[in-house]
Amino acid sequence: MVRLFSPTPAKRFVRNAVDLPAIKQQYSRHEKPLTYFGLPSEGLYDILDWRKYIGKIVAVEKGDSYAPERKQAILLSKAIQLGLHTKLTLLRGELNQIILKGQDVIGQKLEYPFELVNFDYGGALLYPDRSRVKALEKFVSEQRGTDFLFLMTLNAREYDPAETNASQQRISAEICQISSRRAQRIENYFQTINAANSPSRQITHVLYLLKGLGEANHYRISWEPPVLYRGSKNTELIHYRVTFSYEATASTKVVSDQSLVDILGVRPLIAKGKTLTELALPIA
Repeated sequence: MVRLFSPTPAKRFVRNAVDLPAIKQQYSRHEKPLTYFGLPSEGLYDILDWRKYIGKIVAVEKGDSYAPERKQAILLSKAIQLGLHTKLTLLRGELNQIILKGQDVIGQKLEYPFELVNFDYGGALLYPDRSRVKALEKFVSEQRGTDFLFLMTLNAREYDPAETNASQQRISAEICQISSRRAQRIENYFQTINAANSPSRQITHVLYLLKGLGEANHYRISWEPPVLYRGSKNTELIHYRVTFSYEATASTKVVSDQSLVDILGVRPLIAKGKTLTELALPIA
């Protein structure tokens, strides 16, 4: 029997209370239904919650390693049941490899661009082979010219503390080139969040990564406070919402309104029940 994924109440709350307003803004911005690309699972749960604002759907499903076609078939059946099959393209395989190769395991091409992107990973970002980082780099490059809303969910537990620490040093160096007087405050901030193993360690790294990728590809990016919530098996997850706005006439990297200092000032939100509360953090 195939074990199906089922979203927790917290995940449904985040989709509807946190993501949906941002999706509505993107829908108004483009003045048309949004082309979706992501990992909706075999139940198409995020598609269901956002279907009013979605046109074309490009869904990725890897399936279980021992029988990948089972969950893929369930996803297709669900799409038929919901009357979404005419809008749906199913790409089979692992998301990052599909992006890096430009096609899925049966040779279907990944056709850009997309206005709504949901990388609901649930796992870590910094794997040793950096496959997810490499995929993000290529994806943002391929999207150039299109404004889009980027949603991403990661496990709060990261597995490469050395790279997270290195990112902190890069941020410190970049800020201190402009204002050396901030050096001690920044160092104190990083020492505090590191000692507490705060979620802000990952948040700082992820937003710095996305800011760099976006600006290098002529995108101004803006982010809302990431949301911490409990997923299945009580896993602590961090959900990111980032808007990429393309600067068509830029000849160099662009500069976003939110700065590196703003990254250090991000106050994550915690989803509990149907409320969002701010996580207390030291001020950089």
